[in-house]
Amino acid sequence: MSEIEPAKLYIPPTCIPHERRHNDEFVIFSITSQQDRELPSHIVGVHAAMCFLSEVGIPRALDPIDINEEPLRYHAEGVTEFTTIFATSVL
Repeated sequence: MSEIEPAKLYIPPTCIPHERRHNDEFVIFSITSQQDRELPSHIVGVHAAMCFLSEVGIPRALDPIDINEEPLRYHAEGVTEFTTIFATSVL
């Protein structure tokens, strides 16, 4: 029986929790950008029991997206069974 990889999330720099909250579990909502013409400010995922990993972030193993000059990093991870995605992912 293979172990399921935890769900991992990128958190924008303005949303990283204060240092005293780093050991808390979070419920994080993924939303689209206000400038997205098809789904402006629309919830696309709910991620419960997410734990903060690092303020700097953990590098992704995948190649960066073409429009992003810097590699994407994960800042939180949680139990996959507690993640619900309402839309297909970009990648």
